[in-house]
Amino acid sequence: MKNTQLNAWMWRWHTIAGLITLPVFALLALTGLLILLQSDYEALKHSDIRQVSPQNEQVSLQQQLVAATKQFGKIPGSYTIKSDPNLATEFVTGHHGEKSYVLVNQYTGEVTGTYERGDALFAIVRSLHGELMLGEFGSYMIELVNSWLFVLVVTGIFVWWPKKKFKRASFFTIRFNKGKRLLYRDLHSVLGAWTSLVLIVMLASGMFLTVVFGSLYKDIQKSADSGYPPIWRSGKSLSSTQIGDPLTLDTMVQVAKQLNLPGTITISLPKKSDSVFTVKNRTNFSDQQVVHIDQYSGEILRRVTWDEVGTMAAARSLFMRLHMGSFYGLPYWYLLVVSMVIFVLISVAGLVAYLMRKPQGSWGLTQVPDSFKANKLIVTAVVIFAVLLPLFGISLAIIIGASYLQKMLARKRHYKRTLGTPSDANPAA
Repeated sequence: MKNTQLNAWMWRWHTIAGLITLPVFALLALTGLLILLQSDYEALKHSDIRQVSPQNEQVSLQQQLVAATKQFGKIPGSYTIKSDPNLATEFVTGHHGEKSYVLVNQYTGEVTGTYERGDALFAIVRSLHGELMLGEFGSYMIELVNSWLFVLVVTGIFVWWPKKKFKRASFFTIRFNKGKRLLYRDLHSVLGAWTSLVLIVMLASGMFLTVVFGSLYKDIQKSADSGYPPIWRSGKSLSSTQIGDPLTLDTMVQVAKQLNLPGTITISLPKKSDSVFTVKNRTNFSDQQVVHIDQYSGEILRRVTWDEVGTMAAARSLFMRLHMGSFYGLPYWYLLVVSMVIFVLISVAGLVAYLMRKPQGSWGLTQVPDSFKANKLIVTAVVIFAVLLPLFGISLAIIIGASYLQKMLARKRHYKRTLGTPSDANPAA
């Protein structure tokens, strides 16, 4: 049986956490859903320049590279090996959300079109998701909300758990015929409980993108020398021999295939006469490699395996993949898409249920008896959490301080009213 005072205390903090987080959480879930769908949106939007009609012969990759270079006005950054004969060859320049693509028909050698990864629509979506379109201040707000969402989940699971014993209906049933308030409450609690694990994963992984926690993590990673080897990111420290003619892209693709790397293979193209080709594969972390190759001889200058990546950098990469939906294929991606829809629903349902039960002129916070004291385990957990997430710790201190100040002022007003009653006057006066 649950402790009723502890349950009331959890309810109170669940409500506080919800007031801090739910409106922004709904926005984050919606924009997160759109970001997950970005690749499909772009594939559909640019299908006219991505789709080609297969023919018997293809022009050389080197000719396609020349066409792409002419379109870009400079040598593209990379080429990804593809096997689908219905898709045009893609050459890419830029990084992350600001990539530019030139597509070349591999059967004619002609450029079919170009597009930008960070178009106007998704520039707005990503800005909302990362900083609420408020710059650095918005980034701090996102981190604050992210921190309090942990509190929302933990307290929510506690108050959702049956008070006396397990009941199957309590775990799975949404009551559609018991009135709107109970319907919204069930939508919020039941769906929220069953997606809580996914939410915890998204929150934990999202912290690595934040201003305070993310920066602290990077600083510790750098101090511990637990990052990526410099040679993993770039082969700029290496030089090609400059003997003879450089390898064509066609020859380089054959060299890359002979490496027998699993997954999707991308070749970064040399920009200078002494630069190198860099071959990378995207697959399970343990199988990832970076291979730097002389652009003239095809000789391997440096091969870097995942074993050389520091533990902290490896952990951050794992969480980043979890957050971006690129963790072990489509099943996880579908799980996130469904979860984002549910997150929007439970946010709206939670707010509506709160507004329907909240008394007029009150915050609707559950009253906790003055005799209740949180046990040492809970206090320790809160302190540890406040240290790990500084913005949570600061905001918690402000809330507790404001609560104590409010109680002190209320006692002072009560004391003054008590002294001013006729019963307190001297009868002999």
